[in-house]
Amino acid sequence: MGYKLFDRGGKMVEHYHEEENEKHLANFAECVRSRQRPNADIRSATCRALCSISATIVARTGHNLEFDPKTERITNDAARMP
Repeated sequence: MGYKLFDRGGKMVEHYHEEENEKHLANFAECVRSRQRPNADIRSATCRALCSISATIVARTGHNLEFDPKTERITNDAARMP
């Protein structure tokens, strides 16, 4: 199981397989033991989550959002600010 993400033109921009999640879990466990940095660190996970949440807000409301990456806040709509 997984998902495919397409842009408005129909071009696939991301493809995720469930097996990748298992690889990340194994990498994380190994990094706990070795104290190395994981392949998918918290910063990249945060970025993915913010993109997903923002896209959901836009899809449900139909409003474009302005996002300040320094403060990680929506700047043009107080009602939708995280």
